[in-house]
Amino acid sequence: MLKENLESRFGSNDPRVLTVSEIFQAVQEAFYIEGKKEYERDSRGYSLGEYAIGHTYFMVQNLENLWINLRYQIIPLMEEYRKEGILTDELLKRTAGHILRLDLKGLNKDNANFVRV
Repeated sequence: MLKENLESRFGSNDPRVLTVSEIFQAVQEAFYIEGKKEYERDSRGYSLGEYAIGHTYFMVQNLENLWINLRYQIIPLMEEYRKEGILTDELLKRTAGHILRLDLKGLNKDNANFVRV
């Protein structure tokens, strides 16, 4: 759904579509069982799909807005989930590492130092 919405906004060949889609997928993987596209369960047995961060955080006009959303909305929400025991440190570190390893053309990776896990 996200990729199709971005393609309709920017065009299917726009590199922003792939970048945003990759970051969305990296965030979603924090909630999956490692190596599978199945949601983990929290300590109470609830599916982490109930907490997964939705695509609307990623519907941005430009990549700078994506970093703003990551820094001020997505990462703080994930950190709150960690404090509540919903996400583990390991899952959060894996997600942050994946995001920082992406080839983010057009972004200043110095802005990525906010990911402190």
